[in-house]
Amino acid sequence: MNGDKKAKIAYFLIWTITVTAFWLGLDRDAMGYSLFAFYLVLPFAGLICPIFMASADFSFMKMLLGSLLIGFFYSLAEYLTFSLANMVSISFARINIFNINAMLGGSITPLIGYLIGRFRYR
Repeated sequence: MNGDKKAKIAYFLIWTITVTAFWLGLDRDAMGYSLFAFYLVLPFAGLICPIFMASADFSFMKMLLGSLLIGFFYSLAEYLTFSLANMVSISFARINIFNINAMLGGSITPLIGYLIGRFRYR
């Protein structure tokens, strides 16, 4: 298995663990969880994993699409944790809409990671 597939699996596992940890009880310290997950773990993984995903023949379009996909997962993590808990706690009387704006913010660090990885292979 090459580094590209390993990095994709690593990011997906990190993302899955952060979302699962919320529902296994880390939501009790919501501020600590959000600082740890959304400002440390996911952005760091979004920066490091694309470095290993990029290769010498990686086009700019692949980098952009990969960054948007990681940004989507970043936004989806927020939706599957705090937004869903908010909807469940009010007995589904409130419906939160998926925040597409968080996707753009979550796409910046992977793009930087892809660019670093791209120049690493030059």
